[in-house]
This record gives sequence, C-alpha cells and structure tokens, in this order.
Amino acid sequence: MFKSLEEFDRWVEEGRQEEISKRAAMSKPRGVLKEAASALGAGVVSTGESIAGAGEMIGIPGARGAREYLQEVGEAESLARPEDLQEGTIVEHPERLADWRWWVRSLGENIPNMAAMMLPGGLAWKGAKAAGWGYKAIKTAALSGAFSGAATVEAGAAYTQAKKEMDEFGYADDVIERVATAEGLIVGTANGILEMLPFDNLFLRSTGASGIIRRIVRQAVFEGSTEMAQETVSLAVEQWGHQPDVELKTAIGRVLESGIIGGVLGGGAGA
Repeated sequence: MFKSLEEFDRWVEEGRQEEISKRAAMSKPRGVLKEAASALGAGVVSTGESIAGAGEMIGIPGARGAREYLQEVGEAESLARPEDLQEGTIVEHPERLADWRWWVRSLGENIPNMAAMMLPGGLAWKGAKAAGWGYKAIKTAALSGAFSGAATVEAGAAYTQAKKEMDEFGYADDVIERVATAEGLIVGTANGILEMLPFDNLFLRSTGASGIIRRIVRQAVFEGSTEMAQETVSLAVEQWGHQPDVELKTAIGRVLESGIIGGVLGGGAGA
C-alpha cells in the first residue's frame, strides 16, 4: 500500500491534522440560535430515552432497542453541552448564573421534558371539558393524566440513569435490572404525585385568575418548589440504591438548579 516509510508517515500526519481540524471545528463556540437548537434537540432525545426506558422497565417489546438507539443519538457532539458546562453545578460554579449559555442549555434541555409530563393531563382536561363532564370528573381525568405523564418520564429517567451508571461500575446484569427497576418505580410514583400540584394550579385553579403577574409568580413558585422536591426524592433514591456517595455539595447544586429552572419554566407556562 505504501511505497516507503516516508509515505506512510505523511499519511499518518495528514490523518492527525484532519482530526485536529475536526476537533477545532467542534469546539468552536455556538451562537445563541445554534446553542438553543442543540439544547432543545438534546432535551427531545433525553425525554424520548426516558419514555423508552419506562417501556423497557415494564417489559414492552422493542423499548430497550429504542432506548439504546436514543442513547447513542444523545452522545452526538452536536447535542453536547460546551465542555466548561458539562461538569459540576452552580454551587461549584456560581459564575454560570451570569453565562447565557447555561441558561439556554438548562431551559432548552428541560422544555421537552416538561411538555411531555404536562401533555397527557392537558389533553385529558380538554377532552373531559369537551365531553361536558362535571368539574370533579374533569379534575380527576386531568390529574390522572398529569400523574401518568410525569410518572412515565420520571420513572424512565431514574431507570435509565441507574442502568448507565451501574453498568459503568461493573455490576452484574441481574443486579442492575433489579436496582434500576426499584429506583424507577419509587421515583416515578413519588414524583408523579408531586407533579400534580403545579398541574392542578396551572390548569384547574388559574383559569380566569386575574392579573398576569400574579399567575406567573404563583406558577413559578409552584413549579420551582415542586422541581426541588422531585430532585430531592431522586437524590434520596439514588443514595438508597446505586449511588450512596453523592457529595452534599453536588446534591445541593442539583436541587438549586432544579428549582431555578423549574421556576422560570413554570412562570413562562403561567403567562
């Protein structure tokens, strides 16, 4: 293939330079629109992976393949966070609160997740109203939908995260499945119940409420506090299950970030 050692060396050097050029291109900072598109894309893939994970957890055929495919898609460089935003939380890096990229990534990645959790309840609410049901029946249908949507996403996310991390730690497959399923069921149930609170306020109590500022603030408080409670549940279950050594600093950072982003998104929904 190569007529001389020099020709082989040139071929190696050309390949090295090409790889350097590719990495330089990928590390080039994105603009606001590109970062937003990347964040939304990552959020859609992550949410889909969570839903597929919930399907795998309860034994739906094909769900595992869908989850693994979406996991591979989610590892694409085009969907990745900038390197300096990949590790740690705002507790370790408070300067991120002044970085537009952190806000764009955090909000964009969570919008699809929030939409997937709210959608079933919203559809049930509209359907029950269109059918002319009474208030109690409408509320029951809407809250049941809200619970099912949130429980599916939350359970799938916990299950998927546990499987990934336990696989990296080298646990046996049967242990991984048992622990991940237990974590998914607990987190899904608890956080599904918690999600009914901001949903109830948004769809069933804010209708016709006077004052847009009042609605925004109220929903921001409901959603932000709910997200903090849900993240606390997830952390507690992780520590009980596969991740007993989560640092306090990391835990506090995750809870604070969940509250901030949940509050902003909740306020937007309340508008």
